[in-house]
Amino acid sequence: MAPASPLTSAKIATLPRLARGSLTLSATAPRPPRASARCPRLARGSVTLFATAPRRGATLIELVMVVSLLVILAAIAIPSLNLAGGQRGIREAARNVNVYLSAARNRAMATGRPVGVALQRFENNANVCFVLERVEARPPYAGDTINSRAQVYFEGSDLKAELSGFSADMVRSGDRIQFDHQGAWYEIDTLDEAEVTLKFDSSRFYPWPNDPGRSRPMSYQIQRQPLTSENGFYVSITRPVQLPIDSVIDLGFSGVGNGSDATLFASGGDMSPVIIMFSPSGGLDSVYVGGVRHTVTEPVFLLIGKREHIPPAQPEDANWQDGESLWVYVSPQTGMVNTVEVANDTSLAASRELAWQAETMGGR
Repeated sequence: MAPASPLTSAKIATLPRLARGSLTLSATAPRPPRASARCPRLARGSVTLFATAPRRGATLIELVMVVSLLVILAAIAIPSLNLAGGQRGIREAARNVNVYLSAARNRAMATGRPVGVALQRFENNANVCFVLERVEARPPYAGDTINSRAQVYFEGSDLKAELSGFSADMVRSGDRIQFDHQGAWYEIDTLDEAEVTLKFDSSRFYPWPNDPGRSRPMSYQIQRQPLTSENGFYVSITRPVQLPIDSVIDLGFSGVGNGSDATLFASGGDMSPVIIMFSPSGGLDSVYVGGVRHTVTEPVFLLIGKREHIPPAQPEDANWQDGESLWVYVSPQTGMVNTVEVANDTSLAASRELAWQAETMGGR
């Protein structure tokens, strides 16, 4: 940069004289913007604005083409979105069932008494379930007084127990009784005032005397069912769970094992809920269907599928033949709950067997 030229006396003479002691500020005038060849020159110090010519708008043909392309893309994408939504709904339903059953199992282990899940039947189709509620067995009944006792004996081929301090309206047929807080549990078959008839395995030996003999007086406790005398059931304070829309438990093809009980949960016209009970040890205690208690020695299978397939329009439309359906199964020994895909290219029994042997998906 060239050094500024010093002020000469001639230049100083041309500057206005200021008062003594004042401060002199000098500023150069701003350089005016270079005017465009097409724009008129503006006054010095004014602001110059330049505007470009407006762009040409889209034509009607271009708009029609864009809209048409969007419509075609939407027509391609919507069916795929619906399919994905259906798959997500079934998986979410299976996850809800898995978690709810597992929570009931944990509750049974924590409280020391049976706890289960009631699968509510839909009033318009008894083989459809999309609402689950937790149920709990009532506390054991040990008589009305601390001195309540039982004496057990055989009368012919019947095994009976005479109970003192006992109210027959506190128990019902199907409840189970244990004597002296040890040994086997016996299911109550019939009640007659203070005398009950018990179910037993005639192939086994039992140390009870024949009539007119009696066992020594023993304490007893009765494990009562979660059902009332009106075939209602005792619901816990836990909130029920409702499955996602259009995803249901298909009770028509749900049941226990692969044999004659494979479709045990099918309604047959009965509207009472299916109840799956867990024992305090964590395993399966029993299953109630139509108000009748069934002991469980095989896995329980719940088929999670689509509402529109119940009942199926054609046999091949059944949920257990739909590759998007899922099995949720419960181990009878441990009570663990798992979820696997349905093998839809085989029989119902084989599909369950493959589900039982398959690697689990962790309740997805």
